[in-house]
Formats: sequence, C-alpha cells, structure tokens
Amino acid sequence: MATQATSITPPIQVDIAVVGAGMVGLASALGFAQQGLSVAIVAPEESLQLSDDYQLRVSAINYASQRLLTRLGAWHHIPRKAPYQSMEVWDKDGIGRIHLDGQRLGHSDIGHIIENQAVQIGLEQALSGYPNVVRVSDKIASLSVADDVAWLATESQQMVSAKLIVGADGAHSKVRSLANIGIKFQDYGHYGLVATVHTERPHLGVARQVFLKDGPLAFLPLGNPHLSSIVWSTSPDNVKQLSECSAEQFERQLTAAFDSTLGLCNVQSARPYFPLTMRLANDFVKERIVLMGDAAHTIHPLAGQGVNLGLLDCAVLLEKVDQWQQKDADYGRRSYLAEYQRWRKSEAMEMIATMEAFKRLYAGNHPLKQGLRDLGMNLVNKASPVKDRLVARAMGLGRNLPRWCQ
Repeated sequence: MATQATSITPPIQVDIAVVGAGMVGLASALGFAQQGLSVAIVAPEESLQLSDDYQLRVSAINYASQRLLTRLGAWHHIPRKAPYQSMEVWDKDGIGRIHLDGQRLGHSDIGHIIENQAVQIGLEQALSGYPNVVRVSDKIASLSVADDVAWLATESQQMVSAKLIVGADGAHSKVRSLANIGIKFQDYGHYGLVATVHTERPHLGVARQVFLKDGPLAFLPLGNPHLSSIVWSTSPDNVKQLSECSAEQFERQLTAAFDSTLGLCNVQSARPYFPLTMRLANDFVKERIVLMGDAAHTIHPLAGQGVNLGLLDCAVLLEKVDQWQQKDADYGRRSYLAEYQRWRKSEAMEMIATMEAFKRLYAGNHPLKQGLRDLGMNLVNKASPVKDRLVARAMGLGRNLPRWCQ
C-alpha cells in the first residue's frame, strides 16, 4: 500500500526577519532592503484599501518622520496627507493659551495628519520594487536563538532563519513575549475616544488641543477643511457615556467641551475607545533580537509622538546596521545592539517622563493649580525662544537625529 508523501516547506533564510507589517515594521523592512540585505516580513496579510470615509486611526507625522519616509521613497506614494501649519493649546475655563507655528524655524508646516493605513500603503508601494524582500503571511509561533543565527516558526510551521529578528509587532508583541522580555507598565486610568467630526467652521490647517479637567481633547485637521479627527482622553465612566449616548447628545457635549471653537460639531463616524497605557520594555535588545515601536514603548497620546518615536527607532537601527556592515561586524550580536538600546531607550524614557509631567500638571481644576497653568502658558506664549524649542520638539528636530531623518 503506497503512503502519501508529506510536503515539507523549505526554510526561508534571510539576513533580517521583521515581525509586524505596521508603519514601523514596513519602514524597517524597506530600509534594510535598500541597504542590500535580504528581508522577510512576517505578519498576516492586511487589506489596505482607503474608502471615501476617513479611517479612525490617524497619526501626526512630524518633520523628522517625513524626512525618513522621503528617504525611503515612500512619502510621495502616501495618499491623503493633511498638512497642519500651526498648533493651539489652551486650558478649559482658564485664560492660558499657546500658539505655535514653524515660521521662525523656516518651516511652513509643523507636520501632517495621515491615516495609518495611508502610510502603510505608501510603504507597501515602495517595497514592491525590491526582489530581496519576501512576505510570510502568518503569525509567529516560536522563537529560538543559536550562536550565529535566530530561528522563528510560524503557526503554519514555516521556518525562517535570520541574523537578526526585529520585533515591530505592536504593544502586545509576541516577539517580546517569546524572548522573555518583561515590561513596565502604568494604566493611565483614562480611555481615548476617537471619531471623525464635521465642524461648522473650517479648521484652517490648525491642530488644536484643549485640556479639560479629566483629560485633553484634540482636534486634528484632515484633508477636508471641515473634517477633523478627534482624540478625547477621559475617565472610564465618561468615555462609556460619550460612546453610547445619541449622536445629538455627543455633538452637544463635544461642541461645549471644545468651547465652540469651530462652531457646531457633527459626528461622522463610530465612536470607539481604547485604554491608555504606558509600556516600556525592560530591554530593547537581546542576542539577535531587537524591539522597536509599540513593542518597545507606548506613551500617552496627548503629544501625538507615539508613531514618531517608533519611526525614530527604525531610523536609528538602519543607521547602526549600516555602520556595522561597513565594519563587517555581526549586527545580530547584543554587544552591538546595545548601542541602539542606549540611544533609543533613553529617549523613550525621557518622553514618558515628559508625558507624565504634562498629565499631572493638567489634571484637576484646583484654582491655584489652574492659575499657575494659565500664568505658565501665557509666559511661554510670549517667549519666542521657548516657543521655538517647543515647535522644534514637536517637529522632531534635535541635535542627535539619525542621518535618515536629516
């Protein structure tokens, strides 16, 4: 009796395996491919099609991230980029207000509000021209590290070997878990509600944020002059009420919370919400493993810097791998990867501390605290050098930028 032969899929051997096909993972894979390395992208397939309606997941892409995406050849492929020229921040029921723009720094735009899927579409189109990139459309199931190579297996038992495995698979990273890397985390006690809103008056390319007593409310300008993407950070009880009340009730509350700055607000989408949590991996690297983006750190969205931190991770690792290649060094060794960790973990910790300070400063509405906030905001608004530093920080400009972002 003849036995049926079992089909065995041969292992895939590459220089670098990137786990995750979000913005940070795709940018990393594209950069490595441009450096002449063979790359495997390991992630389930995702449908990337933009409808006429704006997606709810958007990001504020700063100038440094724009430079990276331009150097990668992806920027001009990204559809529906909405530039914003200035930012306004104020304290609800107070008199403090700050207006920021990039004119004194020689920039007409501070950044762009872009749907996450639009950025992914641009990166995917740029990747399509590289034959040294292979796609493995599956979830990772196991991970092992030998002296000179790392192995991963997918749920369908496809084996992939690489000198380096990049974990860019999000806040609940399987790579981080399989590598036994712990995390520090803090529940902010808030939820973020997102929605697309039509406003009576045009947004004029201004990103606006008001600090309410229980959290910030941001209006991010989209390509349509009357449409904004909102992020409302608030308490668990309030977010549930805001998500489940009628559209008319929500619109009244939103218009009032935003001081009718853009007139009457009309919600154009669903109103989902998600918990806000700070996460920081205990280690960003292990032997032949590196974490980046949300797999390494997540922060409060009040400054809109989460994805920009992740794209900077990508830019730094690309720069370091290029340097190590030129020395013919084994870039999977932890002794080399430690350079990446020192650079990126210190910046992530600084950003987390800054967000925590802002959150504490603007929490509550005690009269003395509010008075000090108003005084500080108005002093900053009158001090051009301080405002310039704030704008530069928002744009991602600094003294220690990797060359991919310059």
